[in-house]
Amino acid sequence: ILLSGLCIVIAQSAMMPFAKMCGDYSPKWGRKRLFLLGLFSLPVRCVLLSLLAAAKESIVSTMGQDILAIMILGTQVLDGVGAGIFGTLYILVTSDISGGTGRFSLMMGLTTGAMCLGCMASGYIGQTLAHDFGYEAAFSALGLLSFIPAFMYLFCMP
Repeated sequence: ILLSGLCIVIAQSAMMPFAKMCGDYSPKWGRKRLFLLGLFSLPVRCVLLSLLAAAKESIVSTMGQDILAIMILGTQVLDGVGAGIFGTLYILVTSDISGGTGRFSLMMGLTTGAMCLGCMASGYIGQTLAHDFGYEAAFSALGLLSFIPAFMYLFCMP
């Protein structure tokens, strides 16, 4: 229970400054750069978790297990980075996409629905893969899948 609570505290603590940073610096740095940072933080997190899950089996000492747990908790920072950036910028990016069309509310509904479907599918796929093939396979598969929207945004958005 302690580790679950720490996961939430670490992610939320990282999310707040990144949300503030997006609000302050998106006009200067551009929304695309910041949004890409959020998009690529998720596959990097999955790769790190996959490597840590693979390393777990080879660690036998108690101290090694504790260090591994701390490293796994550290990946929650990347979760906070993504959450802070998405939470701040997806509304602005949606406004950019729908600019001048009068369809902002429709686009907000579509983007919010797509995010919710992605969260639901990710949880289901991840749980199924972890149950059938282990955490390493689950994180690897989800990491590979999360590169798709990151590269689509990189190459398809102006």
